Amino acid sequence: MARHFPRQLARACGLAVLTALASPPAPAAALALRQVTTIVNIPVPAGAFDLVTGRAAVTVSSGIVMQVNATGSWHLQVRATSATFTYLTGPGTGHPKPVAELQLRPAGGGSASVISTSYRTITSGSKTTGWDDYAFDLILQVTSADAGGLYSVTLEFNVY
Repeated sequence: MARHFPRQLARACGLAVLTALASPPAPAAALALRQVTTIVNIPVPAGAFDLVTGRAAVTVSSGIVMQVNATGSWHLQVRATSATFTYLTGPGTGHPKPVAELQLRPAGGGSASVISTSYRTITSGSKTTGWDDYAFDLILQVTSADAGGLYSVTLEFNVY
C-alpha cells in the first residue's frame, strides 16, 4: 500500500521533494516500514553558487528519516517515480532538471546513492528492536539556471 506526502519549498532556488511509502508483506519475516519525515525543504541561498561554475551542492542533514521494524533480514530501497523534477513555479518556464541531481546517503557520511527511477538499496540490516530509525542526508546539485524555481519529485521507498 502506498502513501503519498506532499512537500514544498522555496528561496533563491528550491526543490520540493515528495515521498511515497511502499511496504509489501514479506513472506519469510514480519516486516514494516514507516516514514517519519513527510516534507523536506531544500532552500539554496543565492550565495551558495560558485561564481565561476554557477553550480552549488546543498546538503540537508538527516533530511529523510525512515523507521524499520523487522523480525529478520531486510533491505530499504528508494527510487524516483519520474526521471526529471516537475517545475512548479518561478521565473520563466523552468527547464528539465534530472532527478539524478539528488542523492541520498546515510546521515553523517558514507556513500551517496544517486536517485534514479530504478530501486536502489540504501541500507539493510537484520532483526530490529522495535521501530529503529534510519536517517539519510539529502544532497542536491543545482545550477544557476535553477535559481528562483520551485521543483518537485516523488520518491518511493520500499522495504523487503
